[in-house]
Amino acid sequence: MTLDANIVDAARRGNPDAIHDVLARLYPAVARMALALAGRDDVGRGIIAFVMRQGARRFDKWTDADAPWRWFYHHTLLTSRRSGKHIATAAQETLTPPPADDPSFVAFVRAVRLLPEQQREVVLLCHGETLSERALAIAMDCSTSAAAAHLRAAEAALAKIAGATLPDMLIRLHAAYMKLTPSDDVVAPAVRQWVEKALRPRRARRIVRRVMWLLLAVAAIWAGFHFLLSH
Repeated sequence: MTLDANIVDAARRGNPDAIHDVLARLYPAVARMALALAGRDDVGRGIIAFVMRQGARRFDKWTDADAPWRWFYHHTLLTSRRSGKHIATAAQETLTPPPADDPSFVAFVRAVRLLPEQQREVVLLCHGETLSERALAIAMDCSTSAAAAHLRAAEAALAKIAGATLPDMLIRLHAAYMKLTPSDDVVAPAVRQWVEKALRPRRARRIVRRVMWLLLAVAAIWAGFHFLLSH
């Protein structure tokens, strides 16, 4: 994901509008990744809230234009792994929400879920989010060659199940994945809330500093006044 270097730099320096712009660009991808990787709406939304809340507080660590997406992609994946014990049932599956009218695609998604963890991740991130090899490696914390190897193994396993329909199934997987994108009317208020919470400690520290300077100024004036009275 390409982010404007000037906006990222402004965000790093605490500009609220810039932080909002960065988070608004990243939130849809985080939401899709979380909901697809978790396979359950409730678990996915928990991942989204945790990652966005933690990530929003790191704006002062965004030292280059790629820093935000690197952090958010990687930590969305890490948090999803930690929630892996929450297995989605057919009725909960985010990629085939009821009413799912095509048993063959439902079976294909179930086959994706049954892949080893890293193979499942690379299928969803490559064919769903269409991440580049570099972004895949960063998200999965592995080399590009390792990510490619996981993808080859996953596609080979899925080909044994889907056969000649594999290309079509992967296209349909991408379409189902993209339907997880949050609407604009959801993104704006959510991002505004995270920005406000992220900036609250900095604003509090700024107020404390101003109060301290004010107290020092009052003390200096008071000392000066008493000095004049005593002379």
